[in-house]
Amino acid sequence: EFLNKYSDIGITKVIIEEPLLRSNNVNTIATLLRFNGMISRSVYDTLGVVPDYISSYDARKYAFPELMAIRTHDKKGEPYTEKQIAKNKPVLFGAHPWDIDKKVVIWNLVSDLEPQINWLYCKNKTLKKENYDMTDSFAAVVGFQRKEGNWI
Repeated sequence: EFLNKYSDIGITKVIIEEPLLRSNNVNTIATLLRFNGMISRSVYDTLGVVPDYISSYDARKYAFPELMAIRTHDKKGEPYTEKQIAKNKPVLFGAHPWDIDKKVVIWNLVSDLEPQINWLYCKNKTLKKENYDMTDSFAAVVGFQRKEGNWI
């Protein structure tokens, strides 16, 4: 029903976020892979578009390259030695504490870039979880396009 609603507006590209295959929960991975397969088939059948895929890591890395940094502290907050730092490579959220809520960081970046978005709030004025799904979708599209060299 959702895809049919947009079937006549000329959509030529669909980006789908791949599930994180390194997850500890095999059942979750299997469910997400099945779901992505069903969505991919529906997109093709309804829109005639073969979806492209991007990992959440690459989506965030390319959408928000400023998140890439070399870690200078371990999980306990202890600083690495200069020798250890020199060996480290930039990683996502490298400049942030290990326990940072990554979804909130991404939401902040998207909300700064797109101030016109009306976010969804709970009765207690906290963000609804659906907002984080929307920011992941945003990162997937922007990250894919930048990775492919289509957007600066």
